[in-house]
Amino acid sequence: MPNDQSNQYDVIGVRGIIGYFLQSLDENRGLKWVKQITNVFDSNQDTETYAGLGNVPQLREWIGRKQAKAFNEFSVKITNRDWESTLRIKNKDMRRDKTGQLMARVGDLATRAVTHDAALLSALMNTTSTTVTLPGTGTATVQCFDGQPLWSTTHKLGTQSLSNSITYSLGGAPVPTTVGVGTTTNPSFAVMALAIQSAIQQIYSFLDNEGQPLNELAQNFVVLAPISLSGTAATAVSVDAANFLGWTNTLPWVSSPGGKGKKVGIEVYPLPRLTYTDSVIVVRSDSASKTLIKQYEPLFAPGNTQGGQEQTAFNAGEGMVLKALADGSDNEFINNETLFSVEKSGMVGYGRFDQSCLVQLVS
Repeated sequence: MPNDQSNQYDVIGVRGIIGYFLQSLDENRGLKWVKQITNVFDSNQDTETYAGLGNVPQLREWIGRKQAKAFNEFSVKITNRDWESTLRIKNKDMRRDKTGQLMARVGDLATRAVTHDAALLSALMNTTSTTVTLPGTGTATVQCFDGQPLWSTTHKLGTQSLSNSITYSLGGAPVPTTVGVGTTTNPSFAVMALAIQSAIQQIYSFLDNEGQPLNELAQNFVVLAPISLSGTAATAVSVDAANFLGWTNTLPWVSSPGGKGKKVGIEVYPLPRLTYTDSVIVVRSDSASKTLIKQYEPLFAPGNTQGGQEQTAFNAGEGMVLKALADGSDNEFINNETLFSVEKSGMVGYGRFDQSCLVQLVS
């Protein structure tokens, strides 16, 4: 975070620190990929149930009476958890800070708050098990509405079976030796392009519980890649389709089945928190129902309270509250310090697994 922002405050005090925190939060409002693949919901109770209704019936020839069909209901439950991060600042440090280091730490606290959702959501995508290791806590059992983990070869959607966990074989890649295939952890951009294309094709092949194509109107996808594969993935989606050493990259020219010949849009995001070394994730980003769910419980910020336990609280958005135990509190009197705490209540979970695909490179 930039250190010179502290110059706008006359005194590095509680109000200055709170002001800088809220400013830093406002300047870094979350990560774009989180918004593209996540549905966000308010919560007003301990556990929320999300009912994902099955698809409507296909049109049939009208012979005899109309045949009304009820929805097939699928649901997933998400239970809120409480989260906090607290920063202790000595009063003397607030007085003596001349280089902006204190403000930089406050900016870091804002960054932690903003990226917490990304940390939780990355943990959900980092496993092929229903047991998820969450940052800042222990494990949690998280599963899709069919009882499976997010990535599975045996997902069920009504009577339909689908796999959103596939492999792409380097040995079978139609790539000339002039381009090469590389390795599973360091593939050529040609192999990566073919692997991403296979994941998109897999998503297009998914059928709903009525046996109809689920994603034939999909026109936009995101590729989530670990840092080690992100550069190759970015090259794979951007290199022109023209002949390159005897090989033509067709990925930039993939068209949507329902897009009237429109080329699909593909964005690549490097995710430092992904732990895969040989896999990337492809997610449809233009559907109303997303692959992941984020819920938060709006917390009440009581404002300033006067007296022996003065506490200042500010709503910081999306369920986050910043509190300061400062001047006039017992803690400040005894320890000559101020406590700044970010709190929120919420949790993440799986939405529609049929909007995404994990592709692993194999030899």
